[in-house]
Amino acid sequence: MRRMFDRAGTLVLFTLALTLLVRPARATWSLILLDTHTGEIAIGSATCVANIDLKRFLPVMPVGIGGACAQAQVDTTGANRVLIWNQLRMGTDPAQILILLEQQDLSHQRRQYGIVDMLGRAVTFTGSLTSAWAGGVTGQQGTMVYAIQGNILTGAPVVQMAEQAVLNPANGDLPGRLMAAMEAARSMGGDGRCSCPGNPTGCGSPPPSFTKSAHVGFMVISRAGDTDGSCTASGCATGNYFMDFNVA
Repeated sequence: MRRMFDRAGTLVLFTLALTLLVRPARATWSLILLDTHTGEIAIGSATCVANIDLKRFLPVMPVGIGGACAQAQVDTTGANRVLIWNQLRMGTDPAQILILLEQQDLSHQRRQYGIVDMLGRAVTFTGSLTSAWAGGVTGQQGTMVYAIQGNILTGAPVVQMAEQAVLNPANGDLPGRLMAAMEAARSMGGDGRCSCPGNPTGCGSPPPSFTKSAHVGFMVISRAGDTDGSCTASGCATGNYFMDFNVA
């Protein structure tokens, strides 16, 4: 049966989902989903780095235009996120945005990005100096376009199972698929630093046993009629959105 959510229902369900995620394995994985027909954008991420406001440092979401996450070694200046924000609003192809990021950033190979726009263009990038397991995937199903990526994960199944959840029609609309994908990533162990200290990929994916998938995480969803905030070093997903949930 198709899962449909209003604002209140989504908040309750996302609260439960993030409670499960932060219940326990460390990771930085992110998902950007959008619907080119409705203009809806959904972004979610979780990490086992404690005491960090992930929503401040990762997502970029100009309403009705596109979405992105900038992760791995975080750009604390915000310069890379501001570039993504400005270029998405200008209609620049995400592949070209990656080139511009490399040109301005000496630490480009330590970064990881997912960028998607309303023209159906999507890109994921994993720098050569990010920590294993690291990688990502992009794809499209009908009017839904997505990018999924992560680093210091237990293995490729974290991203693979998240993608399967995104593509499963039984998970409903965009909010339902985002939540299901976050849960699927958790089921594979997320970040190996929790389940296999000192050797993040050495215990399998999923590990034989683990109790935690993240310390912090966020899920944000914008829809037609929502309004943008600003994009600065303090964040680039600061607007008035249909759904805005953050555990920091």
